[in-house]
Amino acid sequence: GARQRAEAGELAFGTIDCWLLWQLTRGKVHATDATNASRTLLFNIHDQAWDPALLELFDIPAAVLPDVRDSAGEFGTTCPELLGAAVPVAGIAGDQQAALVGQACFQPGMVKSTYGTGCFMVMNTGEAVESHNRLLTTVGYRLNGKTTYALEGSIFVAGAAIQWLRDGLNLIRDASETEALARRAGSAGGVYLVPAFTGLGAPWWDPHARGALLGLTRDTGIAEVVTAGLEAVCYQSRDLLDAMAADCGTRPTTLRVDGGMVVNNWLSQTLADVLGVCVDRPMVTETTALGAAYLAGLGVGLYDSLDAVAEQWRCEREFAPLLEEGERQRRYRGWREARRRPGRASPRSRSRAAALPAHQRARLHRDRRGATRLHVADHRLEARDADHEHQPVGDDGEQEIERRAGDHDGDALPQRLAVERPVTLVLGHLALVLVQHLHVAAEGDGGDHVLGLVAAGAPGPQGAPEAH
Repeated sequence: GARQRAEAGELAFGTIDCWLLWQLTRGKVHATDATNASRTLLFNIHDQAWDPALLELFDIPAAVLPDVRDSAGEFGTTCPELLGAAVPVAGIAGDQQAALVGQACFQPGMVKSTYGTGCFMVMNTGEAVESHNRLLTTVGYRLNGKTTYALEGSIFVAGAAIQWLRDGLNLIRDASETEALARRAGSAGGVYLVPAFTGLGAPWWDPHARGALLGLTRDTGIAEVVTAGLEAVCYQSRDLLDAMAADCGTRPTTLRVDGGMVVNNWLSQTLADVLGVCVDRPMVTETTALGAAYLAGLGVGLYDSLDAVAEQWRCEREFAPLLEEGERQRRYRGWREARRRPGRASPRSRSRAAALPAHQRARLHRDRRGATRLHVADHRLEARDADHEHQPVGDDGEQEIERRAGDHDGDALPQRLAVERPVTLVLGHLALVLVQHLHVAAEGDGGDHVLGLVAAGAPGPQGAPEAH
């Protein structure tokens, strides 16, 4: 059967970028890069190698796993009949890491945030930083054998809240209407939308929270509710930025943004007002594809350094904070109060992880000091939950998730365990970028072709990010 063939090395496993590389090279190359490997729950991001203890835990034979390489370099060449020539594949990265490169966030402390249906904020930390504020330590990129690490926070619902206002409540016909409505309202006027439709993501990791619309009065109209939906994206972003600042000991002064939502000027300005930092929107907002192109350029020597890549970045518009500090804090206090009040999911809709074997699940355990702790022993995840009920992480940090998994993948384990669900690997969609020396199309010099790949993750059940 498949088990025997896998152990004999006759089967191959990989993320979607690995599969595509296999297809493009007609089975000659079975490889991935460090950013995608870090999302499999099998990779030790500190040792930069497949983790024997994790492979034993999940009973996965090492023979099926791909070679892990730098994010830029030689990955092989495509079969000539596919693209008309043997095109080198020179760059591979996960979607958020590619966006980090596309935003040229190459110095520790630089932050980018992507706003689509969800939101993904990533800070370059240089060296690995273990989060004490429920963020994920991850691989930012790996070049010339050197790993650059990052902190990442994920918001389940950003643009999806606007989709709900449009498709669920029929308050608007198109997302483009939100900017004019928000400008007319000025602010939500004390109305807060907590879009916990699938629970709350980082830094709270509360899968049982449910959405709420608070602060309604007789004067509340469509404009105020729509504005509250936009403001919710900004408040959740501040939750993430505050957590990153607490972990790193310094607060960024600039946030580079991209994604479909940031074309809304009102949203970008409000983001600057709520965060109290400058928000820079680049000329090219499709930064994931751009990052893959940059990596491919580095891989073939078109760029000789990250500094050369950084010189390509251009700011289309900067949004500076305009809101008075006292008003900024008052509004954020209102958000924090609103966020504490969403309802809870009914028992029938909660995770069914309790029905799984103990080694396939983990629960958060409240000890006598009231702290929420995660227990990992003998490479198996033990369920130690006295009341058999998930307890949400406290707002003030007094209930702290502690990871006791040694040097196992600090990127994925806390996230997967905190949501009390079995491990699932999801193959997401893929973006391909065919680069003709990045500038050849304009100059017409007929240069070589280079291929960069981006692996993008799909949200899993209940909206939690899955492994790429």
